[in-house]
Amino acid sequence: MIKRYWWMLLVMVPVGALLGLLVAAGVTYAMPTMYESECVIEMRPRVVEDGAFEFDGSWMATRMEMLKSPVVLGRVSERLDLPKRWNVDGETAVGFLRGMVTVGNIRGTDLLSVRVRHTNREEARDIAAEVANGFKSHLTEVEGKEGESRLRELEQAVRAQEDVVEERRKTLAGMVAGGAGTADVQEVKRALEAEQELLQTMKIKQMGETISAKIPHEVVIVHEEPQLGETPVSPNVMMNLTIG
Repeated sequence: MIKRYWWMLLVMVPVGALLGLLVAAGVTYAMPTMYESECVIEMRPRVVEDGAFEFDGSWMATRMEMLKSPVVLGRVSERLDLPKRWNVDGETAVGFLRGMVTVGNIRGTDLLSVRVRHTNREEARDIAAEVANGFKSHLTEVEGKEGESRLRELEQAVRAQEDVVEERRKTLAGMVAGGAGTADVQEVKRALEAEQELLQTMKIKQMGETISAKIPHEVVIVHEEPQLGETPVSPNVMMNLTIG
């Protein structure tokens, strides 16, 4: 049987290849044409004590997650009026955006790449630009609120420390007036001096935070504005045909 129909194996090779190419061509034709637009941004950490920056291992990861947060993408959707343009509700529009936007760190740098893929190249560019703008405004608000919270905590801590210093001072005055022993008076005096030194350190920190809050801080810098995609990035015709 096999000997009789061995020639069919030879025929199946070119026929199978042709069928594979036809299927790949059909799949490629059915796939939507996608364009990509990229925006390159830099995030500037807040300056803290001694001119150092507020930067640790989780700082970058947290900000990257914030870029694709519902708050930021919701602003993009609202600014571009995407629910109306796409004929969907706001939540669905944000979900679509989350699937379109890709955020990544550019290797060897502290820059972030914000890529947007869309069937419409103008919308891909506009979305990429608005993601950067929305993230900048949101991060500015977040850091502003964090700064206000830190100042409130410092003010409360300074007031509490002032109360401690005042209590130490009263205790010392009472001991001196009551004729307490020299050793006891010296011990309370040293404690008072330590509390006063701590209070002074806290006031210096409070002053630094106050000045830092008043200095304009560019939280996000756009290094490369998104451009119109000239050629589609998907589908990859050659790869699909090769796989076929």
